[in-house]
Amino acid sequence: ATSKRTFIVDVDDNGSGILPITATSTDKDVTVIPKDPETNGSANVHLEWTNIYRPNSVSLALTGQKNLTNHPINQGDFSFTISKMNEDGTDILPDTSRISYVSAGTEVGKDDVSTAEFVILRATETIYDQAGTYYYQVSENCPESETNIDYDETIYRIAVKVKDDNGTLVIDVVTIEQKANHQATNWSQVDDSRVVFNNQFLGEELIPLEITKEITGIETPDREYTF
Repeated sequence: ATSKRTFIVDVDDNGSGILPITATSTDKDVTVIPKDPETNGSANVHLEWTNIYRPNSVSLALTGQKNLTNHPINQGDFSFTISKMNEDGTDILPDTSRISYVSAGTEVGKDDVSTAEFVILRATETIYDQAGTYYYQVSENCPESETNIDYDETIYRIAVKVKDDNGTLVIDVVTIEQKANHQATNWSQVDDSRVVFNNQFLGEELIPLEITKEITGIETPDREYTF
């Protein structure tokens, strides 16, 4: 992009051998310094340009994993809270939390575990236009009324470091830490850099029971039976 500054210079002949110069401008970025008689009537003009540096932005997509033992995971069965944190990752910023629901899980396999994913960060919504470190907190929502599920109280903290690489922002590193629950204060780094919640189904799964009735020896075409 280009920009220009405009000013007008008037040169007069006063008949004394000096050419007085007068400069005027209506441009807010042009400063005209009044002429000084000691400089042969010359005028000074100060031009100013202000540039704004805008590197190319970068986005990030990130998912978490949900494991449930002894029961399949249905879409929407479990939910998680994702919150933005302040610049040093110590507190949740107000009005930044959102809920993410789990997708449909795999069939319960030989390890009696069903696995599903949930969205932590969407690329279309998580766009960085400045270098820096951005923090997020992820936790599972644990309904008190649910007694058949052993919920995972682990709290995760995600640090996304964005750096400026010659005018283009890039994701430098994503670090994931965890602590035991909301009351805990000590964070420890997650070695495999994954957000995983492990739950266990504690109740007994109901198995559909099919009942049939057969009558022999008599004809009862109009008789009804209840069970």
